[in-house]
Amino acid sequence: MAHKVKAFPQELSVGEEARVLLARALATGPKILLADEPTANLDPDAAWDMMNLINDVNHQGITVIVSSHSVDLVNIMRKRVLTLVEGMLVSDEKNAGYSSKALDIFEERRIRQLREGKSEKF
Repeated sequence: MAHKVKAFPQELSVGEEARVLLARALATGPKILLADEPTANLDPDAAWDMMNLINDVNHQGITVIVSSHSVDLVNIMRKRVLTLVEGMLVSDEKNAGYSSKALDIFEERRIRQLREGKSEKF
């Protein structure tokens, strides 16, 4: 991104802006990084790049906590997954993706919300 060093924020793509935000968060040398939906609004390639960057950060010894609704990315990353539904812990899977129990809960909730006329995913 060296070629963007003099660019204004509005001149950055969504993916470039996400990488700048990650760099900004890391500039203070944190021991823990909390990434809230780091792949939201990114195309699939940029989302994969972001998750690889976050994985690299984790391999440097920084604890990383990611919140995500992307079932595919969560399952591909094969990391510990804590699943919360309405503030309640429903599963804790080590080195795995979403548990089938969590996916069943998500599906039941989605169906209930559709019946009630709500459009939320989770």
